[in-house]
Amino acid sequence: QQYEIRGSFISSVAKKCINDTYLHKCGDSSDSKCHLEVSPACKLWVCFTCHRKILNGKVPEESVANNMHLDSIPVELSTLNPLEQHLVAQHIPFMKLLALPKGGQNGVHGPVTCVPSNTETVSNILPRLDDQNLMIKVKLKRKLTYK
Repeated sequence: QQYEIRGSFISSVAKKCINDTYLHKCGDSSDSKCHLEVSPACKLWVCFTCHRKILNGKVPEESVANNMHLDSIPVELSTLNPLEQHLVAQHIPFMKLLALPKGGQNGVHGPVTCVPSNTETVSNILPRLDDQNLMIKVKLKRKLTYK
């Protein structure tokens, strides 16, 4: 609504960039009141950077119009533990993580090195047949200076 006031061009840029994918819409049934109706999940939020770019008539780089959206993780991959995730990963990132002071989030300190892994050998080993041994030998590499 606030973009329509700015003109038709800015309104068209906003319609192209903003979608309701992650917006919760309460049902039309009048007998049951939706508990999320007063929560932030029922409101559309636009970050300040994207808001400024839309007001300037530019399409933000991170917008849906540039096909910058995350696909859902398949069920087969969402149940993997961290070791299994590293076994099937195409690249293994090496980085130094820091605990940020607020919010319980982690940050990265220093450079990040992505090492390509040899997924061909893993794909030859996995999945294992029932008559084979249930153990797989995994050699974990670690830089000695981090011990």
